[in-house]
Amino acid sequence: MAAERESTETKDPRVIKPSSSLAFKFAWRVSVVIAVLVLLFGIVASLTLKNLATEMINARGVDLATAEAAHGLEYWRQFTHATINPLMQTLENNDDVVNIVVFEPDATGELQVQAAARPFRSAEVKENTNSQAQIPNRPDTTITTGTFEKAGETLVNVRIYRKPVAAKDGKEGTLLLVLSARRVEEQRWSFLSTLVIVGLVAVGLGIGTSFLLAALVARPARSLATDMGAVSRGNLEHKTRVHGNDEIGMLGRSFNRMIVSLQEAQTREVERRAIERELSIAQEIQSSLLPAELPKLSRFDLFPYYEPAKEVGGDYYDFIPVDRKHLGLVVADVSGKGIPGCMVMTMVRSIIRYESRGLLSAGETLKRVNRLVASDIKRGMFVTAIYMIIDITTGETTMASAGHNPLIYWSGKEQTCRLINPGGMALGLDRGLAFNEAMREVTLQLATGDRLVAYSDGIVEAMNEQDEEYGDDRFLAACQRLAALPSEEFVTGVVEEVRMHQGGAEQHDDITLSTLRFLGESREE
Repeated sequence: MAAERESTETKDPRVIKPSSSLAFKFAWRVSVVIAVLVLLFGIVASLTLKNLATEMINARGVDLATAEAAHGLEYWRQFTHATINPLMQTLENNDDVVNIVVFEPDATGELQVQAAARPFRSAEVKENTNSQAQIPNRPDTTITTGTFEKAGETLVNVRIYRKPVAAKDGKEGTLLLVLSARRVEEQRWSFLSTLVIVGLVAVGLGIGTSFLLAALVARPARSLATDMGAVSRGNLEHKTRVHGNDEIGMLGRSFNRMIVSLQEAQTREVERRAIERELSIAQEIQSSLLPAELPKLSRFDLFPYYEPAKEVGGDYYDFIPVDRKHLGLVVADVSGKGIPGCMVMTMVRSIIRYESRGLLSAGETLKRVNRLVASDIKRGMFVTAIYMIIDITTGETTMASAGHNPLIYWSGKEQTCRLINPGGMALGLDRGLAFNEAMREVTLQLATGDRLVAYSDGIVEAMNEQDEEYGDDRFLAACQRLAALPSEEFVTGVVEEVRMHQGGAEQHDDITLSTLRFLGESREE
């Protein structure tokens, strides 16, 4: 199973493989730091050791030169032609002494050898005059570096010490001490060899330790990467086991909180899709309920407008053929939205269409509709409606209201608008008696040019970004200003004014507007 899962993860394009190891990156950087530190330590230590060894050989050379010069020039004169002298003994007892020579100037001022540990030839000693220095507490002693050669072959690097040798007769000779620098070089190279070995061991240990530490540090990160891979494949139940009080532990806790948030988001997404599906179904239902085309009437100019606030709203309008001479016009507003509102709207539409057939009383029609709706509607839901029955030959109109917004009547003769509100109670709130008692009918005789406007509260309650409603006064003024236009232009003008008022604010309720204008009795059907 593990091999199969590993194979699946390898083939899954969502599994991201790291291009390089975090542990390797960490260990490589630590190793470089260790190597640089060891190198710097070696350089500093080498220079320090060289200086210490130089100081030691200088101290030895100065002490030895001082001891030999202290005998005085008279002492060394007696060994001018001797084959054996004390300097040879000094040479035998000190293996780092290359030669000791005592010089005395002759009458011409040229230095002559008075005594030497071994035969001296000036060509054998080559000095670096630029390296001449003095000992701070021995100003009469000078030191230079150079090489000691024999038969043209360089034997060894040397340090050369010069110290004056005094005589009682006032003359002054010079003692030349040549010391081998080999010991300094040997000590230096020995230390460097040891340092290289120790450094390599330290670097090796450092690299191994850094890889071990890197592996320990990277292990939780790798675990988190594996956990993320599991989540990326859709397993939102997966939780990481990484814990601790450090940054990795904090990351692990954040990861688990993220999983909880993803689970909640997934739940919300499932619910959202369910709601969208529900609304889509309701929209299909609603679109099939609204009139597909307008009634063709020569004496009337009709035009409706409907825009839901959501995918499916609670508003409804319809044109109902009551009989051959009468047309029913209804605008209703269901209190619910979505599927519940759509289902209630479907029920109300079917009942109104059924009860309105052949019945020329708008009030009686709404009473019958209420008896059926009130027995089936869910508690807390209701429907407001305004219903008109229009004689399509004479323009006589009978209307009744079930708690809906007032009807706007515009007189073409007087060029004024007024509100007609029969009152009434919303459908579904009462099963009969109170509803019937509140019901009133109003009859109007339309004259040529008169206009009727039925609408839902989504128009007058439309808000702008400052939460200010469009209001009845603005709406009535717009109807007064636009009423003489053809019905389609009238509706377009009203909707544009509502949109201008809203600005960038969201539409909070459905907008329904249905209007007709009586063109006159003189026209033939």
